[in-house]
Amino acid sequence: MKLIQKSVLVLSLLGVILLPFVVTADNTPPNYSAPIKSVDQLYSILLTIAKIVRVSFFVFAALFIVIAAFNYLFAQGAEEKLKTAKTMLIYAIVAIAVALIATGLTAFIGNFITTQQ
Repeated sequence: MKLIQKSVLVLSLLGVILLPFVVTADNTPPNYSAPIKSVDQLYSILLTIAKIVRVSFFVFAALFIVIAAFNYLFAQGAEEKLKTAKTMLIYAIVAIAVALIATGLTAFIGNFITTQQ
């Protein structure tokens, strides 16, 4: 058992010592060109991300509203389930508000970032 532990320790130390040599073996020059060439490209990327976030917030909000409705239906007077349903409904409303704010922010930020032609 000690032989296995010693061999694992020696191989680990050898790997740590040789790691810098293995990493620097690639001699190809790095490519420093930026993937985003203009501000308009940056704005289009941000717009796409905002659309994805907005749609996902609306989907989750709709899902929460449906689940909250089922919780209301099947609560049968239980205060705990009614409280959970109300909380889920509030979260759904907050998600819709965040999605609408994100919609307005994309237009607001777009006015500052994009170039006027």
